[in-house]
Amino acid sequence: MKKWKNRAFAAILAGMMLLSLTACGNSGGTAQTGQPGGNAGNGNTGNSGTQSGGKTKLEYVYRPEILEMPEGLQDVSRCFVAGDKLYLYGYVFTETGSGSVLYRTELDGSNPEEIVLVAPPEEDEDTSGGVAVPLPTPRVNVKIAVATTAAATARPSTLPADDDVAEGDGIAVDGDDSEVHVDEYRGVGAITVAEDGSFWFIETVNRNTYTDPEDYESYSYEEFTYLRHKDADGNDLLTFDLHSLLEEDADPYFYVNSLVLDKAGNIVLLANECIWVLDSDCKLLHRLEAPEGFNGFDSVVRAGDGTPVVGLYNDQYLLSHLCPIDTVAGTFGEPVLLANEDGQLSANVYYNLFPNYGSGLCLNDRQDVYVLDITTGEKTKVLNWINSDVDINEISYVCASGEGEFIACGYNSLDYTPQLMKLTYVEPSEIREKTILTLATTYLDYGTRREVINFNRSNELYRIQIRDYSIYDGIVTGTGENTEYDWNAGVNRLNADIAAGDIPDILVVDDRLPVDSYMSKGLFADLYKFLDSDPELSREMLCENVLRSMEYNGKLQTITTHFNIYTVAGKKSVVGDPADWTMEKMASLLDGRPDDTVLFSERTRNDFLTSLLSMSMNNYVDPTTGLCRFDSDDFIRVLELSATFPEDFNFYDEDTDWDEYYMLYETQYRDERTLLMITYLNDFRTYRRIGMGQFGEEISLVGFPSENGSGSALMLGSRYAITAKSPNGEGAWQFLRYFISDAYYGEDDVYGFPLRRDYLEKSAQRAMKPDTYEDENGDLVEIPNTYYFRDHEIDLGYPDQAEIDFLMDFVLSVDSIYRTDEKLMNIILEDAGSYYAGVKSARDVAGLIQSRAQIYISESR
Repeated sequence: MKKWKNRAFAAILAGMMLLSLTACGNSGGTAQTGQPGGNAGNGNTGNSGTQSGGKTKLEYVYRPEILEMPEGLQDVSRCFVAGDKLYLYGYVFTETGSGSVLYRTELDGSNPEEIVLVAPPEEDEDTSGGVAVPLPTPRVNVKIAVATTAAATARPSTLPADDDVAEGDGIAVDGDDSEVHVDEYRGVGAITVAEDGSFWFIETVNRNTYTDPEDYESYSYEEFTYLRHKDADGNDLLTFDLHSLLEEDADPYFYVNSLVLDKAGNIVLLANECIWVLDSDCKLLHRLEAPEGFNGFDSVVRAGDGTPVVGLYNDQYLLSHLCPIDTVAGTFGEPVLLANEDGQLSANVYYNLFPNYGSGLCLNDRQDVYVLDITTGEKTKVLNWINSDVDINEISYVCASGEGEFIACGYNSLDYTPQLMKLTYVEPSEIREKTILTLATTYLDYGTRREVINFNRSNELYRIQIRDYSIYDGIVTGTGENTEYDWNAGVNRLNADIAAGDIPDILVVDDRLPVDSYMSKGLFADLYKFLDSDPELSREMLCENVLRSMEYNGKLQTITTHFNIYTVAGKKSVVGDPADWTMEKMASLLDGRPDDTVLFSERTRNDFLTSLLSMSMNNYVDPTTGLCRFDSDDFIRVLELSATFPEDFNFYDEDTDWDEYYMLYETQYRDERTLLMITYLNDFRTYRRIGMGQFGEEISLVGFPSENGSGSALMLGSRYAITAKSPNGEGAWQFLRYFISDAYYGEDDVYGFPLRRDYLEKSAQRAMKPDTYEDENGDLVEIPNTYYFRDHEIDLGYPDQAEIDFLMDFVLSVDSIYRTDEKLMNIILEDAGSYYAGVKSARDVAGLIQSRAQIYISESR
């Protein structure tokens, strides 16, 4: 029944995808749309259509269609097209282990034929004992009879078949009656398919040979790497020991990164930091090292015309160029720069490369697919994932299957079943016009991407296009020792676009952005206007303290989905009541205690200052007026207390007894060697785990001492704002409101505390109910809420109503946001150094910090 439901859902989903992209009629106002081999121009991912505010037809659109996945394939990682067949490589899992398989199907996924590469272990195989080698491959544990130790470890000249290590009784070895055991692990590495349907792959065999499972000195380890060739039906054609390519005194290690065939049928391997070119009989033709000026290879891929192309690392060890390989001459062609649209190299872009249909390469940067001409370096965008209503997080691999067609494999994020998808170019006349909303972000998180796609599939009037400014982060400047990476390039570009009037409809807000400056300049719309007029939602439905934290001059500037709470915890018997918590009291906790007692675990003075200010920045910077108060007596006391912390920690002292270290670390709070813990709550059970588990008794959540509040802080989830100048505020609200709707929260807990009061209360009630599982008789069995330390196992139990009431009051009392400002912190830490060095007094340093901080805050607003 479950399979039927999954397949039915896939069909419905495919229909939703199709309907959201296409409609009959209206053929006017078409836009130039790229397709493989076409001449569509380059452009920012976010600009795949016209600017926001008007109706338009999208560009770079492909229609996704869910194909039938072979039923036996439980995990798929690669897909290939050879001739008129589709090949899917992946894994099957049984109760005894896993195996590697290749499926050959028609291009629509029908008529699957299975070819087993490495079979799972049989049920009657002995899988006891031995040492597990961390490979995603099946394990075979058998006993073999040997005459000498040398016989057990000698390298075989051919691939050892399963029956070469058949189970035996064991015999005496040189008078020793010990049995020799073998743990063997087989796995498939790189794989490729030839045009005739035969395929080449790398098989690794790892063996542990031992006589005593409890004695590691009795173990010997061997590794074998074979290049194997099978025909289209899976019959063996050739097995070649790749270690034979190594010089006699070389390290017996041969790791194959990638494997392709050129148009003449030669084999090109990237292995051991070299390119190896073999003919079809595995005779070595060429061994190539990286060209001058480059530091190594990334991977080898075959272009559409059969030319092998290798990625090259520059002197910063970044994938910077692609270079064709002449397998006849054994030389490299002209390297082609992999740059963004501005001709810059970025450390933040990761390309998946695969053959284009016909010639050239396709580059998938997880936002768009481009076609690259490997002779000129010209890059042409052909597919945009968001415009095509496809969540790239569900895609593992893509291959070109025809002109204007791609095949993608991956998984369905709803039930994590493997998924196969065909993508077909959509003609402009088939694309429905919708009003475009732009969403700008400096980091495109999984949840935002997913909900944008869901919105685009379902909304009849609007579509969201994403401008992900993180593609500009990591821009490389300089070379060698002068190399620098601009990790703020995306933020700077977004700010420049906003200053120039290129303002998105929706902005994803994070700590890297000058949020206070945006709000003071009136960039954001008041979301209360939309919330109060919404027929289904109201501000009374939401946590008032969290709304208050996001307000600016009484206007709701941003909205979030959930929140966590950062705080400071300590034993109630030590710290007392939060109402009496002061800086002086915190400093006095060490009085009369042993010298090895500390306030916080392994915190430097910079760590302490950063944590305290991030959790209580509103004490020192007014977010509304921008006025600073770093010259206050309160901040001076913070500086004085920070000086009692060490300047640094040496975590890697070679004389450290790590067993003793971990034993003491586990009980530091129980034994009161560490008095306070900086921690966070993300549900109604965390409090009990921290208190009864780590501290061993009742705790107080005191936060950092604060003159203006609790000293605890809200760590907000993804935050969204609508810009005040957006001509489509109502459409933008249709997107934002989803994050506080019943449809978003559903019946399950979101991560953290929900913004909705009713779902927060549901979360609290669920926390009191024990977790259960269904036993073999169909009865529900309660699962203990267990905490482990040293050799102890403690059943913490579950919260009762009194504890829930206490926690609910605390959760609804915190109304300050956890805030980080890297530039401001650098100012504070830099000037604090003169106090730590004894050059200036704490009061003088506080005055310097006040002056510099006020100038920075004022200029940034």
